[in-house]
Amino acid sequence: MADSEDSSTKQLCCPICLEPFDTPKSLPCMHTFCEKCIRKHASNLRVEGGQSVIISCPVCRYHIPAPGAEQGWDDWTSKLPDN
Repeated sequence: MADSEDSSTKQLCCPICLEPFDTPKSLPCMHTFCEKCIRKHASNLRVEGGQSVIISCPVCRYHIPAPGAEQGWDDWTSKLPDN
C-alpha cells in the first residue's frame, strides 16, 4: 500500500523542483512541470546554448521549438497547455 501512495505522490510532483505542481504545464511530449520551473529551464538552455532555437524536455529530451525573439518566456510558458 505504501508503494502505491509513494507512486501517486511522485506523479503529482514536478520532476524539476520535486515539489507538488504549482501551475502545471504540459510540453508537447506530454511531460508536466510547474510553469515557473519549465520557464527557468528553458531560459537557462537558451542562455547556455547561445543562438539555440530548440528547447529539450528535461525528462525525455524531446525537442520543442523555442519562442521567437518577439515572444518572451513568460508569454511562451503561459500558452503551454494546462494539466
